[in-house]
Amino acid sequence: MVAFAKSLAKAVVTKIEDVLSRTSLTGTAFDVTAYEGTALILLEAGASTAGTATLDVKIQHSATSGGSYVDVPGATFAQVTAAASQQAIQIDLDKVNGFIKVVATFGASNALPFGLTFIGYKKYS
Repeated sequence: MVAFAKSLAKAVVTKIEDVLSRTSLTGTAFDVTAYEGTALILLEAGASTAGTATLDVKIQHSATSGGSYVDVPGATFAQVTAAASQQAIQIDLDKVNGFIKVVATFGASNALPFGLTFIGYKKYS
């Protein structure tokens, strides 16, 4: 139990994006080079204000913050529809280039508020 508590003390929680509503979003680069192991990314989406709304969210990565981004394998959330949703995905930071971004696409304008949170372990802490 003590080892588990110590490992949680090293965890860093950072909000990646917090979006009220848009038709699409390509987030800002988030530097993951100071982290190691497996990270958890949490998606929290509110209920739709438009009955036919959908939200698709995925994580992409690149070697540089301004470089070309490609999808992180397995880092796509299940599509969110009208109901509120809470989801989590894990990414292996050893297989991710230095920077990640969130890419979100909405099926209806101004429909689904959402936020993403990154939980990871800092190297050398």
